[in-house]
Amino acid sequence: MEIWVTSKVEPKWVSWNSKVFLAVDMNPLVSFQFEVRAASFFIDEENKVAVVFDKDKEDLMNPTRNVAYIIGVDGILEEVDLGIHSKSLCLKMCRSPLLTSNPQSL
Repeated sequence: MEIWVTSKVEPKWVSWNSKVFLAVDMNPLVSFQFEVRAASFFIDEENKVAVVFDKDKEDLMNPTRNVAYIIGVDGILEEVDLGIHSKSLCLKMCRSPLLTSNPQSL
């Protein structure tokens, strides 16, 4: 995986730096892949790492946890559990009514 950085973006062209910001050999992580539909990332130029935010992999159709993956130039991948995905709380709680009423027949 290579991440390139630029600060020169024009309407019809982009000027890339002459060198790659971060290059990581993903071969040792062959079974790992990001969930493209949900992932976003930022880079830390000083520490030469990329941090990718994603959802958990246990239940792809209904992710319940937020996860950050920290990837460094040394190829180390660290997974950090950021806690419960806020949307999943509503999905679970909103399925059942919190209050029900049974109108009585007169």
